[in-house]
Amino acid sequence: MLNIMRAKASLCLSVTDLVICLWYVYVLASALTCTAYPCLRTLAVATYMLSLYIVARIVFSISHIRDVYVVMGIVLWAVYELGYGVMQLVEGSSNHHLYPMTGTFLNPGPYAASLAMGLVMLCQYRKEMGNGILIYKGVTTRHVIEGLIFCFVVILPATWSRAGMVSAIACVGMMYWRVVKRRIWWIAGVGAVVFAVMYLVKSGSANGRLAVNFMAVHCLTDSPVTGNGIGSFFHAYAGKTAELSAPGLMFDTKYIDVLDYAFNDIMLVAVEQGLVGLGLCMALLTLAVRALLKKSHCLMYGLMALLVFSLFSYPFELLPYQIIAVVIIAYSATTDRGVRINVILPAAAAAALALIPLNYMRAKQKAEEEYKMMSGMTNRAFTNDYYELLPWLEDNRGFLFDFGKMLSQQGRYNDSNAMLRKGTLISNDPMFYVLMGNNYKCMAHYDLAEQAYRKAFAVMPNRLYPLYKLMLLYHDTGMRDRELEMARRVMEFKVKVKSSATEEMKERAREILI
Repeated sequence: MLNIMRAKASLCLSVTDLVICLWYVYVLASALTCTAYPCLRTLAVATYMLSLYIVARIVFSISHIRDVYVVMGIVLWAVYELGYGVMQLVEGSSNHHLYPMTGTFLNPGPYAASLAMGLVMLCQYRKEMGNGILIYKGVTTRHVIEGLIFCFVVILPATWSRAGMVSAIACVGMMYWRVVKRRIWWIAGVGAVVFAVMYLVKSGSANGRLAVNFMAVHCLTDSPVTGNGIGSFFHAYAGKTAELSAPGLMFDTKYIDVLDYAFNDIMLVAVEQGLVGLGLCMALLTLAVRALLKKSHCLMYGLMALLVFSLFSYPFELLPYQIIAVVIIAYSATTDRGVRINVILPAAAAAALALIPLNYMRAKQKAEEEYKMMSGMTNRAFTNDYYELLPWLEDNRGFLFDFGKMLSQQGRYNDSNAMLRKGTLISNDPMFYVLMGNNYKCMAHYDLAEQAYRKAFAVMPNRLYPLYKLMLLYHDTGMRDRELEMARRVMEFKVKVKSSATEEMKERAREILI
């Protein structure tokens, strides 16, 4: 009896546990050795996820919960998102003005990931469940599952998320591979047509994703082993765009844009952590998938749907999917073989890990709320408030841009540029460089202003504004030859999106050339 109680109050360490700990230590060491980029929030989230993983491992080891309960928990969440999206469609209450459905998310991309996961997990569950349990007069649980699958199949395409549809189709294809391979050529032909249509409908977005991956691969070549540093993706992306934007070195530059996310979580890991971090990541995923092949096909396909989706989007940068991935991987790591330890030690470690970033996250949340109240305000009276918030918001590009703009309006050009340089570490937005150029121009450092404007154009070679600012710089400094040359470039420039502002810039260039 005593041995049974000890077994219930213990867990067996697995290879997955070791890989996760090694990856966490590597990320921590990478952040501590490369301090150029603000990454405290990333470390805090990683610490919380490790704490959650340990707690989930303890729960699964002690309770021996069947996989069906974990599956149903994730599916119920997906069904909730499905219903929430349908209500948005009916009421017109979406969180994004351009799309009718977003669920609890801010746009339909991440929302589609929940639908894709729910769909593939229900498909696998239906495949395994048999006839189901009778509910009422011929209606069984199988009928309920099939009804939910139908709803997911109808609503998922309505999100217009190609990543969601591709992940669902890929996983269902693997699920029914025996059927697929007998009709492989017919299915391949239909699939090619479908994918071609999906590409043509939103070709600009698709080419934009290709551009991101193109740059990310080149960023990886700068530091392939250990990466560019935690939090470095956007700075590295901007630098590589500037390097490759010379004629002949990069494809059509109109697909380069300001990024909020990396749009490929695997490449994000590769660029920031190098092949070492990528290797640890792939080892973890391989171990999880192999274990789930034996333990739970439903959870395996749910994880696979999320992984395929992450190749085209950013689910692992969002808290709901981070939690789901941690829970699934923790379930995959639960085993009765290996070194057995008492749960008290890992429970204490989980509690300690959860407490370490607590004060920082509370202070950061408070700072974010305070910034929202004065966002966009550039009155001198808020200067001290901005400085007080700076330690907690060094990873907030909007805050840094507003702060730099405020200081510039006060004539504190060097201080403004210091804030704007911080912004270039976390963003590829060329406006940081444009505003720096304005500051240098006001200080009569015309050569530095020229460098900043040229850098802005190199970082975003499809924007007309940096060229326009260069034209004005040459005009104000009396460089007539350069002014005329730049005016011609402004006139000949093919803008990505026409607007009244771009027309005014071209009109000013036309006046100079007359």
